[in-house]
Amino acid sequence: MMSLDAFEPIHYPYGGMVANGRRYSRIAPEPQQELSFSDTLDPRVALIKLVPGTSPALLESLLACDMRGAVVEAFGLGGMHNFRRDHTESIRKLIAAGIPVVLTSQCLYEASTPDVYEVSEPLRNAGVISARDMTTEAAVTKLMWVLGQTDDPEEIRALMRRNLCGEIMETGN
Repeated sequence: MMSLDAFEPIHYPYGGMVANGRRYSRIAPEPQQELSFSDTLDPRVALIKLVPGTSPALLESLLACDMRGAVVEAFGLGGMHNFRRDHTESIRKLIAAGIPVVLTSQCLYEASTPDVYEVSEPLRNAGVISARDMTTEAAVTKLMWVLGQTDDPEEIRALMRRNLCGEIMETGN
């Protein structure tokens, strides 16, 4: 038997159900502010999924690849290697070169929260942007869109932190 769990929402309630050939909506659409549309994207965003043993050189190689942004799927709530293979310096180099780094979690139902563990303090200090509870796919797509709108590092940070269309469910910074 095949499961339909692929259609289960993450960080969002069920939108409705189908029964007896009819669709029943469970969520009333929220009032929207005036629609503003921009289809300008910058696809030069790399996605790096950390695995045990990932070399910091992998992150630094993005400097030579004409990348404008990076999304890093970190361990747990946002941890990275900091012993033997310290990624913090690689992250600093990317950010110093004007490449924003967004940190997501490999845990499907957990948020990226680099504020929880002491091991993540160097990442916070380096200027990494937490994706919070955005899925990796949402973080990559949003960063592509944000980079299509601005080059300003503070504006990039502010837009990545702002809930634009329901991609961030948790509250906080």
